[in-house]
Amino acid sequence: MKIWKNMQKINKNVLVTGAGKGIGEETVFSLLENGAYVYALIKSKKDNKKFKDYKNVKIYNGNVNNGNLIKKILKDSRKDKRFINGLVNNAGIRFRKNFLKITPKDLKNVFETNFLSIFNTMQIFSRFLIANKKMGSIVNISSIVGKIGFSKLSAYASTKGALTALTKSFATEMAVSVKNFHNTNVKEIQDFDLLNDAITQIINDK
Repeated sequence: MKIWKNMQKINKNVLVTGAGKGIGEETVFSLLENGAYVYALIKSKKDNKKFKDYKNVKIYNGNVNNGNLIKKILKDSRKDKRFINGLVNNAGIRFRKNFLKITPKDLKNVFETNFLSIFNTMQIFSRFLIANKKMGSIVNISSIVGKIGFSKLSAYASTKGALTALTKSFATEMAVSVKNFHNTNVKEIQDFDLLNDAITQIINDK
């Protein structure tokens, strides 16, 4: 399926996490096809071959929880003279388990990937932009589950609800205190029907 439709040709360098599958994969394809240079963070090397026919992509294999890897990718983009100015936080795990059977370890694991890694990546990216006096945009891929809830998805839904709160607070704070962001440049997406409009607006923003 093609998620992003009718995008304008763009001149952006974008880091996409969770780029090997699903929405992350389709986001990478559409960005590549519309002129962006993509730094793709992929967990499994098996998924690298999906992008073998594209030249405007640089693949990194690793875990989104690795803050040092995120820093390396950003540093490499500066060395490459392809300064990353767009971030799509897509990496996450869908965890389904009966509420009464969820252990503290389960909860810790899902929060580390679905929330804490995104929090950390946003901090690293923000500091990178500020230090280099650049403008940037962020898209956080969330889920409607965090808003309405579903059976056996309590842990997963909690991470998505937390992500919604983080995105709103971050956008408000950074728009007021730091000139590198404007509140329309930070988006959190729950409804996949709105994905195309949101990614087009943010990635094409100048």
